[in-house]
Amino acid sequence: MHICTVTPSYLPHFGGAEVGMHMVLSHLAQTTQHRFSVITSTTNPDWPRQEEIDGVMVYRYIRPRLWAKWFAPTLFGFRYNPGLIRRLQPDVLHISYLLPGGVSAWYTARRRKIPVVLSLGGHDVYDPFNMPPWPLRRWMSHFIRRSPVIAVNSQWTKQYLVEQDRAAPEDIHVTGFGVDRTRFNPDIDGTRIREQYDIAPDTVLIFALQRLELRKGVDVLLKAIALLQEPNFHVLVGGKGRDTDKIHQLAAALGIQDHVTFCGFVAEEEKPLYYAAADIFALHSYHEGLGIVLAEAAACGKPLVATNAGGTTDIAIPGHTGLTVEPGKPEAFAAALAILINDPEQRTMMGAAAATHAAAHFSIDRVAASYLELFEQAPSSGSDS
Repeated sequence: MHICTVTPSYLPHFGGAEVGMHMVLSHLAQTTQHRFSVITSTTNPDWPRQEEIDGVMVYRYIRPRLWAKWFAPTLFGFRYNPGLIRRLQPDVLHISYLLPGGVSAWYTARRRKIPVVLSLGGHDVYDPFNMPPWPLRRWMSHFIRRSPVIAVNSQWTKQYLVEQDRAAPEDIHVTGFGVDRTRFNPDIDGTRIREQYDIAPDTVLIFALQRLELRKGVDVLLKAIALLQEPNFHVLVGGKGRDTDKIHQLAAALGIQDHVTFCGFVAEEEKPLYYAAADIFALHSYHEGLGIVLAEAAACGKPLVATNAGGTTDIAIPGHTGLTVEPGKPEAFAAALAILINDPEQRTMMGAAAATHAAAHFSIDRVAASYLELFEQAPSSGSDS
């Protein structure tokens, strides 16, 4: 069976959604007899139009950088996706994100009666700062209600689709994203990272990893750090983004340079070492469909401090695997950090619970098996719209 995924972006773009989807597809490509391919777009003309990544064939079309963030990419999807789908002739079409490019794939599948599995949970579903324009979002609801198999990344996303899009609960399957526990586990030694940044073994190390953008709320994390009175802690902030310079300037203005080190981009192969070096993992965000970095940190046995924004509480379970607070409140975030900084026993208990929870719910074997079941049982699409 040939399963083709249509998604707006893919590796080597390293966002949480891209990494999470590639984990599923590459795992299935390497452990089953099925074929897996990806149709995606890029604005980078230097990326190859076709390549194989870990057993997954990736086909790209180039679209220009245009001001109309939602409308233009949607139109380019209609230009390229139908032809690529006809060329590849998949047995199952897996549409990850309906907007901007997935609607064209959905129409093509309906016309050609290709079974469809729809994956949702990204910024086309909900983004507090960048929702799709109302006509497109209403159009998207039309497709959601007519899709018999929908995979979502969290319980929050499922509930949102039921309430906002009137999707049938029985059609929605919470699959999450998977973590490779051979790479992310509590037995990894993070000593090299502490030595690299000259962080003493008895210093409580907090690790944060996310895009450095103000809309993600990294500034709230920095303001929380400035409020901490504890003497023996340090924070490593990994990631890059459009607001990197502004965030560095904010750290200087807050006078927290002695407590914060910016690591820049953290390569995939280095991520387990950073998690292992830390005592606490922190993620302030105004919204996450799930938050794959939380699953990775949990798999490494780290207690979590996060915002209860979207699907994060599927992983950061308050009082069990970590502590959660409302987004946008540095005082509350600082208080949660202080609790774990000052309580090593609670850190140990929550870290152990996090590792157990991640192993039970977010292992790549379990998540990939959930997707495979949906792919193999996807019903054929009709031609109605």
